[in-house]
Formats: sequence, structure tokens, C-alpha cells
Amino acid sequence: MGENELDVESVRENLKYLMQVQNRRQIIKTIEDIIVQKKIPYQAIYDLIGELLVDNSEYFMQKIYPKLYKKLRYLSYSVNLFELERYILEKYSFFSGETLLAAFNGKVIQKDTQVAGRVYLTNYRIIAQGKFGPTPGSTFAAIGAGSSASGQTSSNVAFAMGLNDYIQKRVQKQLQNYMDHKALQNNPCFGYQYPIMDTYDVYRKKKDVRYRVNIEFEKHGKTKRKTLKMKIIPKQKFNESSSEFSKRRNEHLTTIINNLK
Repeated sequence: MGENELDVESVRENLKYLMQVQNRRQIIKTIEDIIVQKKIPYQAIYDLIGELLVDNSEYFMQKIYPKLYKKLRYLSYSVNLFELERYILEKYSFFSGETLLAAFNGKVIQKDTQVAGRVYLTNYRIIAQGKFGPTPGSTFAAIGAGSSASGQTSSNVAFAMGLNDYIQKRVQKQLQNYMDHKALQNNPCFGYQYPIMDTYDVYRKKKDVRYRVNIEFEKHGKTKRKTLKMKIIPKQKFNESSSEFSKRRNEHLTTIINNLK
């Protein structure tokens, strides 16, 4: 350890204690400070954040990451959000055999709700990170990331901040066809997840890909079915030229279409 470097293990133990006592403000401040001070390698910082997710995924996704994410946006000169989130997804959240196929700025819209931020497409699902809320002009009562929602589940696999239980359970049920159920239970969900299997009415427009998927869920002891109408929209990056964005958007839309099952 260099003269000016912090002891990673002592920071880890401090964060572990703060998670136990659920001191959200101090957890966020500690991470912000070590990023600004630049006395811990970035990969070690990413691991410290990923370990918080594993330690208590529900608390982390409800109370920590929505606030931490806002801080990280202002520290974008120091931290690349895509790099951070990809690292955590691949090391702490992905299932066996799951691979990242595309990552881009964009929106995931499901009927009258949307997640605007960063979209990660894998061979098993779509994971979105960002602001969850109503689509413009909708009558949906927004559920902020971090608030409690009716029907929300606390299981590691099915949990994602603010999303309704039945969507998460449907993703879980689909994934059970591809891997060992025990492995599913041990992977915390890092973000909002959406199904890409058993899709239909798939079509591509100039700016987005749209599809439908039926999900089943239990309500009052009866199995119900709901159709999700999905729309995936890549967005232009800051300082990206129109021609560059057009080419990149085309590549992402093609990748999405080719991997809907």
C-alpha cells in the first residue's frame, strides 16, 4: 500500500458496519469521499459497492443506490457509470452463462412507466438503470426508486427497485428454464429487469424496438395473465454526432431484435 493510499480492508469493514446499522447517509458519503480522494484503485471501489449489493440487495437497491447514483453522476469526471455498473453486473449479479450483448444510454418503456438511463441487454434479460417513473402524459402515479410499492417482493432474484412483483417473478420463471434454480437464488438483482423470452409481435421502427410478452402471476389464489407492451429506445450520447448516433442506434436495435426469443 502506497503512502497516500487508504487501507481497503478498513474501508470495507467500516462500510459493512454502516450497512448493519443502515446508516445510508454515511455509506454514501464514505464512497463519495474515497472516489474524490483517489486513494483507492477504481476496481477496489467497484468491489466495495458490489459487496454492499450482495450484503443486503434489497436495502442497497431501495435506499443506497438511487442516492449514490445521483452522486456518481456529478462525479462523472472520475467515475464511468457504464464501467462501474458493467463490472458489478458481471461479477456480482450475472447468472452462469449470462453475457452482456449491448450497453447504451436509453429508455425502457412498459406501458405508462419508463426507466430512463442506461440499458444493458444480456442473453437472458434486459436490465435498466436510471430514473423510474411515468411516461410523459401518462396518468400513472409514479413510484420513486427507494419507495415501497404494493406487491413488491424482497427476494434477491425477483427484487428490483420500484418494479411490480409480477414482472420480476416472470423474469425469474423464464430464467429457471435456462439454469439451476439454486444458482438463481444466489444472485442479487442490480437494476430493473425485463423479460426477453417468449416474446411476440416483435417489430422494429427507426428509433426503437417494440414487442409483447405475456406474464403469469398469482392473485387471490388464481393464476392471472398480463401482457407487457415493451419499447426499447437507444438515446444519443452527450457530444455524439448525429451520424455516429444513427450508426450506433442501428447496431443496438439490430442486436436487440436478434436476441429476443
